[in-house]
Amino acid sequence: ARRQVAALGGEPAEGPAAGAMPGPSRADVDAAAGMNDADRQAMIEGMVAQLATRLDSSGGSVDEWLRLIRAYQVLGRTDDAKAAAERAIEAFADDPEAQARIRSIGDEIGLNQ
Repeated sequence: ARRQVAALGGEPAEGPAAGAMPGPSRADVDAAAGMNDADRQAMIEGMVAQLATRLDSSGGSVDEWLRLIRAYQVLGRTDDAKAAAERAIEAFADDPEAQARIRSIGDEIGLNQ
């Protein structure tokens, strides 16, 4: 459970990192460890949905968009990851450096194949 939450952008499996983006609290991670697979998956899906909703409505940093793209890919939702990458590219239309980072993560996780 800790590795799954860490892969989705929560606290790293080894503990919190200085300057890390907010994610699930230690209590959330501990609670997830005690859940059955279906409940844990629902919790993770809910966290990803909240992030997506917030980014779509209020925008966010390039790092938050990258987190969403990675989360979708980890969940096996490749089409959603691609769509999030497209929305992120649009959100950073005036920032070539951010767009390059978004395209780079797409290459890293196999979205651009």
